[in-house]
Amino acid sequence: MGIDELIQRILFFDAVPVVHALDPVTVGGTGEEMLELALQSEKQAVAQFNASADECHRLGDHGTASLFERMVLEEEGHADWFDSQLAAVERVGAAAYLAQQLEPGQGPAS
Repeated sequence: MGIDELIQRILFFDAVPVVHALDPVTVGGTGEEMLELALQSEKQAVAQFNASADECHRLGDHGTASLFERMVLEEEGHADWFDSQLAAVERVGAAAYLAQQLEPGQGPAS
């Protein structure tokens, strides 16, 4: 869901999707910073998709608005996950959190 459906919607209107003009990805230096940047990105996507849905409704394009509204729900789920991961880092500390993310056999002793 998401970008593929949006591209299909653009093609439905005989328009040309422009996907090369996406914002650059920012990568954090620590695990916690990566989670914070990802959360910020998800919140920005929610705001943009909500604004896009509102504009589509204003223009009478309720089909595309519905697509953006579904995308909002998906991004809100992602934001919630990143928020819960940051809460876990705060609870147990960064080192313990990161240690829990390792698969068995992936540690330095393996």
